[in-house]
Amino acid sequence: MFIADHMSTDGTWDLICNKLKNLENVEVYGQINNSFHDGIRSLIYDKYKHMACQDDWWCRLDSDEFYIDNPRFFLSGVDKKYHYVKAAKNQYYFTDVDLKKFHENGSDYLNGQCVDTMHYYLCNDAEIRFVRHLNKEWKSDEQWPKLNWSALVFHDYIRLKHFQYRYPEQIDKRLIIRSDVKKETNFFSHEVRNSWTTRLNKDEMIHKEDVVDDFKQSWMDRIVNYKNLNDDRVSMNNIDYNLIIKIPTTKEQIIKKIISILSRGKWNNIY
Repeated sequence: MFIADHMSTDGTWDLICNKLKNLENVEVYGQINNSFHDGIRSLIYDKYKHMACQDDWWCRLDSDEFYIDNPRFFLSGVDKKYHYVKAAKNQYYFTDVDLKKFHENGSDYLNGQCVDTMHYYLCNDAEIRFVRHLNKEWKSDEQWPKLNWSALVFHDYIRLKHFQYRYPEQIDKRLIIRSDVKKETNFFSHEVRNSWTTRLNKDEMIHKEDVVDDFKQSWMDRIVNYKNLNDDRVSMNNIDYNLIIKIPTTKEQIIKKIISILSRGKWNNIY
């Protein structure tokens, strides 16, 4: 496991230095103080890729994500012809119920306690989380190493829990950081879209059309009515295929790549 700290102010770096770096099979990259963007992970890849063997898997392991499925077991069932694995994300939201509980006992949401305290989620997003090691270049403006044109996405999702909105102070900090990045780049459009909570519904996908950027949002704009979400005490860990984009079949992926090459002379990675 390779660990990097990005501009933390909550004691994370001390925890890494005092405890985590001494664990077996842990390498500490150090602190990264550059502005955040998805390609920032290429710094870690470039430093440690010599340690990887052909067909090993690289995992993007964000600190607010927790796997439901055992990655080692899941990946053992992925045929070598596939190069990417997508995760279906059970995204937990800070609800009106959580706000009441936070006012009663805020410590239940701090220092990772939210993993046990929060219960309301939607499985409404999916992203690449694993890529095979083929010793390819990873450019700083790319989300992943650029693989061969024939690279394919596995047809099943691995499942994880995502705790991106945990308590008011953390939510405000997240919004400030990501709004600043969005002003300079095309990253994090989803974080600054207007009418944010009205786009969350357990019966349909998030509407992304006609989005207007709103950079003046606060944690109060992230409070979601719990009735619009699933309760993991009732419907635990189900993938809702009505809320996420279906992974194209292997045949569909190959046809799309061939058409892309023939029409433009190049291909795009599938993210």
